[in-house]
Amino acid sequence: MYNLIMLKGYDLQNDLKALIYEKDATIEELSLAFGVSTRTLINVLNKNIDVDKDILEKIYSYFYRHHYDLNHLKEEEYKDIYEGKILFHGAKDDIKELTHNGSRANCDFGKGFYLVESLDSANSFVSEYPNSSVYIFSYNLKGLKIYTLQSDLEYVLAISYYRGYLSNYINHPTIKKIVEKIESCDLIIAPIADNHMFYIISLFAKGEITDLEAKTSLTNSSLGKQFVFKSAKGINSLKSLERLYLTNLEKEKYSSYKPERAKEIDQELKAAKKAYRGKGKYIEEILK
Repeated sequence: MYNLIMLKGYDLQNDLKALIYEKDATIEELSLAFGVSTRTLINVLNKNIDVDKDILEKIYSYFYRHHYDLNHLKEEEYKDIYEGKILFHGAKDDIKELTHNGSRANCDFGKGFYLVESLDSANSFVSEYPNSSVYIFSYNLKGLKIYTLQSDLEYVLAISYYRGYLSNYINHPTIKKIVEKIESCDLIIAPIADNHMFYIISLFAKGEITDLEAKTSLTNSSLGKQFVFKSAKGINSLKSLERLYLTNLEKEKYSSYKPERAKEIDQELKAAKKAYRGKGKYIEEILK
C-alpha cells in the first residue's frame, strides 16, 4: 500500500531569492557566477522551468563553495519550526512514492521506509551514488505501535536475523518472538547500524565474539537513531518538507570520512575485546 502524499522537491526558486537578497546581487551577476544563462535563472525564479542535474550542480555548488551550507541551515531551521521532530531519508535516486514495502528484505529490520535523525547520517549513506539526494520529513507518532530497541542483545539478534546470519536459528523461540514484535509494529526506533557496525554484529553472529564485546563496541560507536516505518499507518504519519540537493563537493567530503569510521570501529572493537575478554556469552550459548 502506498502513501499518496506529494513528495516535495528542490526549493531552488526560494534558494535563489535568498541568495539574491543576501548578496544584493542581480540576475546577470549570478548568471556569470553560476555559468548559467540569465534566461534560465529568470525561468527558475518564475517557476517556468524544470532544471536538469547540470544546472542544479552549478547553482548549488556555488552556494557550497561560498560557504552557504544551505542543507545544514535548513536542518536547523526545520528543527526549530517542528520542535526537533524532523527525520531524513538518504535516497540513491528520485523517490516516486512512499511505501513501507520498498526496501530490501535484508535491511536491518526487513522491509520498511528507513529514516535517520541527522542530515549528516543521511548524507553518509548515499554519498557514493551519482544521483543521490536527501528528503526531509516531519512526523507525528501519535497512535502508532512503536518498538524501541537499544544497543543490546535483542538489537544484535534482530539485525543478525534480518541480515541473514541466523539461518540455523530462525525457528528458535527467542528469534521468533523478536521477529513477531518487529513485524507487528508500525515503527521501529533503534540505533543506526552502518556497514562498519554490522561488521561487529556479524562477528557475534558467527560466534567470534561474545554478546558483551559486541554490545560494548556498538554502544561506543553510536551514530544516532534510525526510524523504520513498517506499515502504511506509519508512512502516513510523515509529512514531506523538502528535497535537498547534494553537490559533488559534499559527496566527496562524506566519502572521505569512511576510512576514519572504519578505524574508529576497529579501535572500539579492540578495546571491548581487551576489557571483556572471557566475559559474556557466545551466540551458541544464548540460542542453545
